[in-house]
Formats: sequence, C-alpha cells, structure tokens
Amino acid sequence: MAIASASPSAAYATAPAALHVEHLSVKYEDRLVLDAVSFEVESGALVGIIGPNGAGKTTLLKAILGLTPASGSVLVSGRALRQRSRRVAYVPQINAVNWRFPATVLDVVVMGRTGVLGWLRWPGKRDRELAHAALEQVHMDHLAQRSIADLSGGQQQRVFLARALAQEPDILLLDEPISGVDVPTQEVILHLLRDLSATGKTLLLTTHHLQHLEHHFDALLCLNHRLIAYGPPSKVMTPAVVEATFGRSLVLSPSSEQIILECGHHDL
Repeated sequence: MAIASASPSAAYATAPAALHVEHLSVKYEDRLVLDAVSFEVESGALVGIIGPNGAGKTTLLKAILGLTPASGSVLVSGRALRQRSRRVAYVPQINAVNWRFPATVLDVVVMGRTGVLGWLRWPGKRDRELAHAALEQVHMDHLAQRSIADLSGGQQQRVFLARALAQEPDILLLDEPISGVDVPTQEVILHLLRDLSATGKTLLLTTHHLQHLEHHFDALLCLNHRLIAYGPPSKVMTPAVVEATFGRSLVLSPSSEQIILECGHHDL
C-alpha cells in the first residue's frame, strides 16, 4: 500500500544525510500529534510536506527545530541539532506575523543575523552585505528601504525567505510559503526555492497546494500524524497513498500517471 522510506535516495548516499529524523514524536496533553516519524533528506533536495489540516505538518517543522517538546532525535549532517542549530533556518507562515511593526525590508533581513551574532552584538558591515546579498537572491534588493508593511503578501514572503538566507543556513524549513499569494507569485517563489536547492541548500516546505507536485519537488513526505509515504512524487502519489493521507476527500484523475487535479470541499 503506502510507500515508507527513510530516504528516497538512501541507496546512493555516501555522506551523512543533511537531515536525519528518527522516531520523532510529539504529544499535546493526551493527543499524539506526531507518531514516531523517521526520514532522511539528502543535501540539495527540495522536499514537500503534504497532508490534511491538523496532520502535524507545522508541528513537524517546529519539532525538528527544537521549538516544541518532542521525543526522538534530529541530526544535521550527522551531528546533534544543538551543535548545528545555526545551520538550520525557519520561515514561518506570513499570516502568523504582525506586519504593522515599523521596519524597513533591510531591517527585517538584518534581523536574520541575530542568531549568528547573539543578542549583545550589533550588526556590522558584513551583516548588512549579507542581508543585501540575500535580498538580491530573492530579487527584492530594489525594495530594501521600503516599509515591510507596504509590501504585498508575495513580497513579504520573499523578504522572510531573505531573512532566513542571511543566517547562512544549510537547511531551510518553510511553513506554507506559497499560501495566501496568487498563482504567478506561487510560481516565482517555487522557482526561487528550486534555484536555492541547485546551490546545495536543503529545503523542506509544508504546502496544501497539490498542483504540479512532480514538477517542483524532488520528494514528497505524506503526513497524517504518522509518516504515510516518502519518496519521489511519481512513486508516492498513488491512489492508495492519497487515500491513506487525506481520506476520500480528493478527486484523482489519471493521465499518463496518477495526478491530483482538484480537491473536494474540505480545506486541506
């Protein structure tokens, strides 16, 4: 039935995985949100995390980061997360951010250096150079002096991506980076993420947009409190896996392969 693999390319791995997650579990009071989730991600991979609302997608990212109490282990390039925490950056959902605070785009991106510098050191010339370079990577440097509150949702998302890049991470964890923006902006952001993976960055992102999964991701991680399946999209997105992940609320229509065309009326 469902495919469950520690790594979609484990047979070819010769070095420690960029990210190794082993039996990661999270319980809120008496409710098990994540149940012994295990997987590996190789360097430079772009991985989409999909599943219904309440499946534990955001919790998985926060547990990997150590932002929520969890059991299990997380290794970054073969070492404990606490030894590599600065090499992992997080991009939260934009609707979880108060965009009314008075700051320029450049100010927000420079804030990404705080975790590297510590709270007692002020950003210097190199930090601002890194911030400008990060803005250039996401094609936003021309708006460096604009107020963050004046930007569109897609522009704000790219600024927060630049903020994470200013941290100089090896791994980026992104929570719904293409939600709340129009389709052309979704494509811009997904292409930016693909370009970053081509430079060797490892990216994991949650999404409930199920169109064109095969075109954008190296692997999909199907989650519904437990790991349902993990592997290349063409292998993972079968009717059996989709039903195990989402129930019967999705409409499938096969063309050359099994492709998800639309959702039912449930909010995913």
